[in-house]
Amino acid sequence: MNLFPAVLIAGPPHAGKSVMAYHFSTYLKKTKTPFILLRTTPDGEGDWFLESEQDVGIALRQKGKFSPQLIARAERAIHHRHLPMLVDIGGRPQGTQFRILRACTHVILLYRTQTERQQWQAWLETTGLIPIAYLQSDLYGEDAIWSQDGVIEGVISGLDRRQPRLGKTFHLVAERLAGIFDYPPQHILARHLSAAPKNAETVVIDTLAQTIGVPQDHRGYWWHPQQISLALDWLPEGSPIALYGRGPVWLYAAIAIAALPHQFYLFDARHFGWMLPPPVVMNESHKHPDLAFEVKKDELGLRLNIHAISRFLHPDPILLPLLPPASALILDGKAPAWVYAALGRALAPHYDHLRVYDPRFQQPVLIHGPGLANAGSL
Repeated sequence: MNLFPAVLIAGPPHAGKSVMAYHFSTYLKKTKTPFILLRTTPDGEGDWFLESEQDVGIALRQKGKFSPQLIARAERAIHHRHLPMLVDIGGRPQGTQFRILRACTHVILLYRTQTERQQWQAWLETTGLIPIAYLQSDLYGEDAIWSQDGVIEGVISGLDRRQPRLGKTFHLVAERLAGIFDYPPQHILARHLSAAPKNAETVVIDTLAQTIGVPQDHRGYWWHPQQISLALDWLPEGSPIALYGRGPVWLYAAIAIAALPHQFYLFDARHFGWMLPPPVVMNESHKHPDLAFEVKKDELGLRLNIHAISRFLHPDPILLPLLPPASALILDGKAPAWVYAALGRALAPHYDHLRVYDPRFQQPVLIHGPGLANAGSL
Protein backbone atom coordinates (compact mmCIF):
# COMPACT_ATOMS: atom_id res chain seq x y z
CA MET A 1 0.00 0.00 0.00
CA ASN A 2 1.26 3.47 -0.92
CA LEU A 3 0.83 5.80 2.06
CA PHE A 4 1.24 9.02 0.06
CA PRO A 5 -2.06 10.57 -1.11
CA ALA A 6 -2.89 10.96 -4.80
CA VAL A 7 -5.45 13.74 -5.28
CA LEU A 8 -7.46 13.66 -8.50
CA ILE A 9 -8.58 16.98 -10.01
CA ALA A 10 -11.73 15.90 -11.83
CA GLY A 11 -14.43 17.55 -13.87
CA PRO A 12 -15.74 18.20 -17.38
CA PRO A 13 -13.72 19.88 -20.14
CA HIS A 14 -13.08 23.63 -19.84
CA ALA A 15 -13.99 23.80 -16.15
CA GLY A 16 -10.51 25.05 -15.24
CA LYS A 17 -8.83 21.83 -14.05
CA SER A 18 -5.43 22.49 -15.63
CA VAL A 19 -5.41 26.11 -14.47
CA MET A 20 -6.29 25.01 -10.94
CA ALA A 21 -3.61 22.29 -11.02
CA TYR A 22 -1.01 24.85 -12.08
CA HIS A 23 -1.90 27.27 -9.28
CA PHE A 24 -2.07 24.48 -6.70
CA SER A 25 1.42 23.57 -7.85
CA THR A 26 2.62 27.16 -7.42
CA TYR A 27 1.03 27.38 -3.96
CA LEU A 28 2.57 24.11 -2.78
CA LYS A 29 6.02 25.13 -3.98
CA LYS A 30 5.79 28.44 -2.13
CA THR A 31 4.85 26.60 1.06
CA LYS A 32 7.71 24.10 0.44
CA THR A 33 5.25 21.22 0.42
CA PRO A 34 6.64 18.06 -1.23
CA PHE A 35 4.48 16.91 -4.15
CA ILE A 36 4.31 15.65 -7.72
CA LEU A 37 2.06 17.13 -10.40
CA LEU A 38 1.08 14.45 -12.90
CA ARG A 39 -0.80 15.46 -16.05
CA THR A 40 -2.14 12.34 -17.71
CA THR A 41 -4.04 13.60 -20.76
CA PRO A 42 -2.36 13.28 -24.16
CA ASP A 43 -3.46 16.82 -25.07
CA GLY A 44 -3.02 18.46 -21.68
CA GLU A 45 -1.20 21.71 -21.07
CA GLY A 46 1.21 22.50 -18.31
CA ASP A 47 4.80 23.08 -17.33
CA TRP A 48 7.82 20.85 -17.25
CA PHE A 49 9.17 20.57 -13.72
CA LEU A 50 12.47 19.23 -12.40
CA GLU A 51 12.82 15.88 -10.68
CA SER A 52 13.42 16.33 -7.01
CA GLU A 53 12.41 15.37 -3.53
CA GLN A 54 10.34 18.56 -3.23
CA ASP A 55 8.54 19.10 -6.48
CA VAL A 56 8.27 17.20 -9.67
CA GLY A 57 6.02 17.61 -12.55
CA ILE A 58 5.32 16.21 -15.93
CA ALA A 59 3.57 18.31 -18.53
CA LEU A 60 4.39 18.47 -22.22
CA ARG A 61 2.12 20.13 -24.72
CA GLN A 62 1.20 17.18 -26.90
CA LYS A 63 -1.77 16.25 -29.05
CA GLY A 64 -2.94 12.68 -29.12
CA LYS A 65 -5.35 10.06 -27.84
CA PHE A 66 -5.51 7.86 -24.78
CA SER A 67 -3.72 4.68 -25.72
CA PRO A 68 -3.50 1.47 -23.68
CA GLN A 69 0.19 2.25 -23.11
CA LEU A 70 -0.57 5.79 -21.86
CA ILE A 71 -3.24 4.51 -19.47
CA ALA A 72 -1.00 1.74 -18.15
CA ARG A 73 1.94 4.10 -17.59
CA ALA A 74 -0.24 6.73 -15.92
CA GLU A 75 -1.73 4.10 -13.64
CA ARG A 76 1.73 2.80 -12.78
CA ALA A 77 3.02 6.31 -12.06
CA ILE A 78 0.21 6.86 -9.56
CA HIS A 79 0.54 3.47 -7.87
CA HIS A 80 4.32 3.84 -7.55
CA ARG A 81 4.38 7.51 -6.50
CA HIS A 82 7.25 8.51 -4.25
CA LEU A 83 5.67 11.75 -3.01
CA PRO A 84 2.14 13.11 -2.50
CA MET A 85 0.64 13.59 -5.95
CA LEU A 86 -1.78 15.85 -7.82
CA VAL A 87 -3.36 14.13 -10.84
CA ASP A 88 -4.87 16.15 -13.69
CA ILE A 89 -7.01 14.06 -16.04
CA GLY A 90 -9.27 14.47 -19.05
CA GLY A 91 -12.86 15.62 -18.86
CA ARG A 92 -14.58 12.62 -20.46
CA PRO A 93 -13.16 9.37 -19.03
CA GLN A 94 -14.19 6.21 -20.85
CA GLY A 95 -13.62 2.49 -20.43
CA THR A 96 -10.15 1.63 -19.17
CA GLN A 97 -9.41 5.31 -18.47
CA PHE A 98 -11.22 4.78 -15.16
CA ARG A 99 -8.18 2.81 -14.04
CA ILE A 100 -6.42 6.18 -13.69
CA LEU A 101 -9.20 7.49 -11.43
CA ARG A 102 -9.27 4.37 -9.26
CA ALA A 103 -5.50 4.54 -8.73
CA CYS A 104 -5.98 7.83 -6.81
CA THR A 105 -7.00 8.28 -3.15
CA HIS A 106 -8.79 11.68 -2.98
CA VAL A 107 -10.69 13.93 -5.37
CA ILE A 108 -11.42 17.61 -5.96
CA LEU A 109 -14.39 17.97 -8.35
CA LEU A 110 -14.89 21.02 -10.56
CA TYR A 111 -18.19 21.43 -12.40
CA ARG A 112 -20.18 24.20 -14.10
CA THR A 113 -23.73 22.86 -14.05
CA GLN A 114 -25.64 20.58 -11.73
CA THR A 115 -25.96 18.08 -14.57
CA GLU A 116 -22.18 17.91 -14.82
CA ARG A 117 -21.89 17.48 -11.07
CA GLN A 118 -24.41 14.64 -11.03
CA GLN A 119 -22.66 12.86 -13.91
CA TRP A 120 -19.25 13.13 -12.30
CA GLN A 121 -20.46 12.15 -8.85
CA ALA A 122 -22.03 9.05 -10.35
CA TRP A 123 -18.67 8.15 -11.90
CA LEU A 124 -16.78 8.93 -8.70
CA GLU A 125 -19.06 6.75 -6.59
CA THR A 126 -17.59 3.73 -8.37
CA THR A 127 -14.02 4.69 -7.41
CA GLY A 128 -14.17 4.97 -3.62
CA LEU A 129 -12.15 8.22 -3.64
CA ILE A 130 -12.31 10.49 -0.58
CA PRO A 131 -13.83 13.87 -1.57
CA ILE A 132 -11.96 17.03 -0.57
CA ALA A 133 -14.08 19.62 -2.39
CA TYR A 134 -17.02 19.99 -4.79
CA LEU A 135 -16.59 23.35 -6.52
CA GLN A 136 -18.80 25.07 -9.04
CA SER A 137 -16.51 26.86 -11.51
CA ASP A 138 -17.78 30.29 -12.54
CA LEU A 139 -15.17 32.15 -14.55
CA TYR A 140 -16.62 35.65 -14.10
CA GLY A 141 -18.62 35.20 -10.90
CA GLU A 142 -17.77 35.68 -7.24
CA ASP A 143 -16.35 33.17 -4.80
CA ALA A 144 -18.71 31.61 -2.28
CA ILE A 145 -18.20 28.99 0.41
CA TRP A 146 -21.31 27.01 1.29
CA SER A 147 -19.66 24.44 3.54
CA GLN A 148 -16.15 23.86 4.86
CA ASP A 149 -16.78 21.30 7.60
CA GLY A 150 -15.72 18.05 6.00
CA VAL A 151 -16.10 18.35 2.24
CA ILE A 152 -15.60 21.93 1.02
CA GLU A 153 -18.46 23.13 -1.21
CA GLY A 154 -18.87 26.43 -2.94
CA VAL A 155 -18.14 28.56 -6.00
CA ILE A 156 -14.63 29.12 -7.32
CA SER A 157 -14.19 31.94 -9.79
CA GLY A 158 -11.39 33.40 -11.84
CA LEU A 159 -9.80 30.21 -13.18
CA ASP A 160 -8.76 32.09 -16.29
CA ARG A 161 -5.73 30.91 -18.23
CA ARG A 162 -4.43 34.41 -18.95
CA GLN A 163 -5.68 36.54 -16.05
CA PRO A 164 -6.51 34.31 -13.07
CA ARG A 165 -8.26 35.71 -9.98
CA LEU A 166 -7.58 33.46 -7.03
CA GLY A 167 -9.95 34.22 -4.16
CA LYS A 168 -11.01 32.78 -0.83
CA THR A 169 -12.30 29.48 -2.23
CA PHE A 170 -9.02 28.66 -3.94
CA HIS A 171 -6.97 29.49 -0.86
CA LEU A 172 -9.23 27.46 1.45
CA VAL A 173 -8.89 24.38 -0.77
CA ALA A 174 -5.15 24.98 -1.25
CA GLU A 175 -4.64 25.11 2.52
CA ARG A 176 -6.61 21.88 2.93
CA LEU A 177 -4.52 20.27 0.20
CA ALA A 178 -1.25 21.41 1.79
CA GLY A 179 -2.44 19.86 5.07
CA ILE A 180 -3.11 16.53 3.37
CA PHE A 181 0.34 16.70 1.73
CA ASP A 182 2.10 17.73 4.95
CA TYR A 183 4.80 15.10 5.29
CA PRO A 184 7.96 16.24 7.08
CA PRO A 185 10.83 16.56 4.57
CA GLN A 186 13.07 14.63 6.96
CA HIS A 187 10.60 11.73 6.90
CA ILE A 188 10.50 11.70 3.10
CA LEU A 189 14.29 11.94 2.84
CA ALA A 190 14.78 9.07 5.29
CA ARG A 191 12.19 6.97 3.45
CA HIS A 192 13.86 7.49 0.10
CA LEU A 193 17.43 7.03 1.32
CA SER A 194 16.52 3.82 3.14
CA ALA A 195 15.74 2.31 -0.25
CA ALA A 196 19.02 3.42 -1.87
CA PRO A 197 21.19 0.69 -3.45
CA LYS A 198 23.33 -0.89 -0.76
CA ASN A 199 26.31 -1.38 -3.07
CA ALA A 200 26.66 2.36 -3.81
CA GLU A 201 27.77 5.50 -1.98
CA THR A 202 24.75 7.78 -1.63
CA VAL A 203 25.28 11.43 -2.62
CA VAL A 204 22.53 13.88 -1.60
CA ILE A 205 22.63 16.91 -3.90
CA ASP A 206 21.50 19.36 -1.19
CA THR A 207 24.32 18.17 1.09
CA LEU A 208 26.76 18.45 -1.80
CA ALA A 209 25.53 21.97 -2.59
CA GLN A 210 25.84 23.08 1.01
CA THR A 211 29.34 21.60 1.31
CA ILE A 212 30.78 23.36 -1.74
CA GLY A 213 28.94 26.65 -1.19
CA VAL A 214 26.27 26.71 -3.90
CA PRO A 215 24.15 29.87 -3.37
CA GLN A 216 20.55 29.42 -2.27
CA ASP A 217 17.35 31.45 -2.57
CA HIS A 218 13.64 30.78 -1.99
CA ARG A 219 13.61 28.38 -4.95
CA GLY A 220 16.46 26.27 -3.60
CA TYR A 221 20.10 25.92 -4.58
CA TRP A 222 21.16 27.78 -7.71
CA TRP A 223 23.80 25.71 -9.47
CA HIS A 224 26.33 27.31 -11.83
CA PRO A 225 28.64 25.42 -14.21
CA GLN A 226 31.61 26.82 -12.31
CA GLN A 227 30.70 24.46 -9.46
CA ILE A 228 31.04 21.27 -11.51
CA SER A 229 34.71 20.70 -10.72
CA LEU A 230 34.10 21.32 -7.01
CA ALA A 231 31.24 18.81 -7.04
CA LEU A 232 33.32 16.18 -8.83
CA ASP A 233 36.21 16.62 -6.40
CA TRP A 234 33.83 15.97 -3.50
CA LEU A 235 32.51 12.66 -4.90
CA PRO A 236 33.56 9.33 -3.40
CA GLU A 237 36.17 7.56 -5.51
CA GLY A 238 36.36 3.99 -6.65
CA SER A 239 32.77 2.95 -5.93
CA PRO A 240 29.30 3.09 -7.47
CA ILE A 241 27.35 6.31 -6.80
CA ALA A 242 23.65 6.74 -5.98
CA LEU A 243 22.61 10.37 -6.63
CA TYR A 244 19.55 11.85 -4.93
CA GLY A 245 17.89 15.26 -5.15
CA ARG A 246 17.23 18.28 -7.28
CA GLY A 247 19.82 19.55 -9.71
CA PRO A 248 20.33 20.53 -13.37
CA VAL A 249 20.53 17.72 -15.88
CA TRP A 250 24.13 18.69 -16.72
CA LEU A 251 25.09 18.02 -13.09
CA TYR A 252 23.49 14.59 -13.27
CA ALA A 253 25.28 13.83 -16.54
CA ALA A 254 28.65 15.07 -15.25
CA ILE A 255 28.43 12.93 -12.09
CA ALA A 256 27.20 9.92 -14.08
CA ILE A 257 30.27 10.19 -16.31
CA ALA A 258 32.60 10.72 -13.34
CA ALA A 259 31.35 7.46 -11.79
CA LEU A 260 32.63 5.41 -14.75
CA PRO A 261 33.53 2.56 -14.89
CA HIS A 262 31.41 1.93 -11.80
CA GLN A 263 27.62 1.84 -11.69
CA PHE A 264 25.61 5.02 -11.34
CA TYR A 265 22.12 5.13 -9.80
CA LEU A 266 19.72 8.05 -9.54
CA PHE A 267 16.40 8.66 -7.85
CA ASP A 268 13.54 9.41 -10.25
CA ALA A 269 10.69 10.79 -8.13
CA ARG A 270 8.18 10.81 -10.97
CA HIS A 271 7.97 7.11 -11.71
CA PHE A 272 10.78 4.76 -10.97
CA GLY A 273 12.47 5.61 -7.67
CA TRP A 274 16.04 4.30 -7.55
CA MET A 275 17.12 3.23 -11.01
CA LEU A 276 20.05 2.63 -13.31
CA PRO A 277 20.15 4.72 -16.50
CA PRO A 278 19.06 2.55 -19.41
CA PRO A 279 21.62 1.21 -21.88
CA VAL A 280 22.27 3.15 -25.08
CA VAL A 281 22.32 1.27 -28.40
CA MET A 282 24.48 3.30 -30.78
CA ASN A 283 24.23 3.47 -34.59
CA GLU A 284 20.76 1.96 -34.43
CA SER A 285 18.58 2.25 -37.54
CA HIS A 286 15.32 1.66 -35.67
CA LYS A 287 13.54 4.59 -34.04
CA HIS A 288 12.94 4.80 -30.31
CA PRO A 289 9.18 4.69 -29.52
CA ASP A 290 9.37 7.46 -26.91
CA LEU A 291 12.33 9.60 -28.00
CA ALA A 292 13.30 11.26 -31.27
CA PHE A 293 16.80 12.52 -32.06
CA GLU A 294 17.94 15.15 -34.53
CA VAL A 295 21.61 15.64 -35.38
CA LYS A 296 22.88 19.04 -36.50
CA LYS A 297 26.28 20.58 -37.09
CA ASP A 298 27.28 23.20 -34.55
CA GLU A 299 30.20 25.62 -34.39
CA LEU A 300 31.47 23.58 -31.43
CA GLY A 301 30.97 20.22 -33.16
CA LEU A 302 27.71 18.28 -33.34
CA ARG A 303 24.42 19.01 -31.59
CA LEU A 304 22.13 16.12 -30.67
CA ASN A 305 18.61 17.44 -30.10
CA ILE A 306 16.42 15.24 -27.89
CA HIS A 307 12.64 15.27 -28.38
CA ALA A 308 10.31 13.43 -26.00
CA ILE A 309 7.39 12.15 -28.08
CA SER A 310 5.65 10.32 -25.25
CA ARG A 311 4.21 11.81 -22.08
CA PHE A 312 5.50 8.90 -19.98
CA LEU A 313 9.03 7.96 -20.91
CA HIS A 314 10.07 4.45 -19.91
CA PRO A 315 13.72 3.49 -19.36
CA ASP A 316 13.91 1.04 -22.23
CA PRO A 317 17.20 0.90 -24.16
CA ILE A 318 17.81 4.23 -25.89
CA LEU A 319 18.18 3.72 -29.65
CA LEU A 320 20.64 6.31 -30.93
CA PRO A 321 21.05 7.01 -34.67
CA LEU A 322 24.40 7.02 -36.43
CA LEU A 323 26.32 10.20 -35.52
CA PRO A 324 28.81 11.75 -37.97
CA PRO A 325 32.45 11.86 -36.85
CA ALA A 326 33.28 14.80 -34.58
CA SER A 327 35.45 15.63 -31.61
CA ALA A 328 32.75 17.49 -29.68
CA LEU A 329 29.05 16.90 -29.04
CA ILE A 330 26.29 19.00 -27.44
CA LEU A 331 23.20 17.36 -25.91
CA ASP A 332 20.11 19.56 -26.04
CA GLY A 333 16.40 19.16 -25.30
CA LYS A 334 13.79 18.46 -22.64
CA ALA A 335 14.31 15.04 -21.11
CA PRO A 336 14.56 13.49 -17.63
CA ALA A 337 17.88 13.37 -15.83
CA TRP A 338 18.14 9.62 -16.44
CA VAL A 339 18.17 10.21 -20.21
CA TYR A 340 21.06 12.67 -19.89
CA ALA A 341 22.88 10.35 -17.50
CA ALA A 342 22.52 7.43 -19.91
CA LEU A 343 23.66 9.44 -22.94
CA GLY A 344 26.54 11.00 -21.03
CA ARG A 345 27.92 7.66 -19.88
CA ALA A 346 27.56 6.11 -23.33
CA LEU A 347 28.95 9.02 -25.38
CA ALA A 348 31.73 10.45 -23.19
CA PRO A 349 34.28 7.80 -24.23
CA HIS A 350 33.74 8.71 -27.91
CA TYR A 351 34.22 12.51 -27.73
CA ASP A 352 36.97 14.84 -26.58
CA HIS A 353 34.36 17.32 -25.36
CA LEU A 354 30.79 16.64 -24.26
CA ARG A 355 28.43 19.47 -23.37
CA VAL A 356 24.80 19.92 -22.26
CA TYR A 357 22.88 23.00 -23.36
CA ASP A 358 21.47 25.06 -20.47
CA PRO A 359 18.66 27.47 -21.49
CA ARG A 360 19.23 29.55 -18.35
CA PHE A 361 22.68 30.59 -19.58
CA GLN A 362 21.84 30.08 -23.26
CA GLN A 363 25.13 28.24 -23.51
CA PRO A 364 26.30 24.63 -23.62
CA VAL A 365 27.92 23.49 -20.36
CA LEU A 366 31.07 21.36 -20.54
CA ILE A 367 30.55 18.12 -18.61
CA HIS A 368 33.42 16.03 -19.99
CA GLY A 369 36.80 16.81 -21.52
CA PRO A 370 39.83 19.11 -21.18
CA GLY A 371 39.03 22.28 -19.31
CA LEU A 372 36.46 20.68 -17.01
CA ALA A 373 38.88 20.99 -14.10
CA ASN A 374 38.82 24.75 -14.65
CA ALA A 375 35.30 25.10 -13.21
CA GLY A 376 32.89 23.78 -15.81
CA SER A 377 33.36 25.94 -18.86
CA LEU A 378 30.39 27.32 -20.70
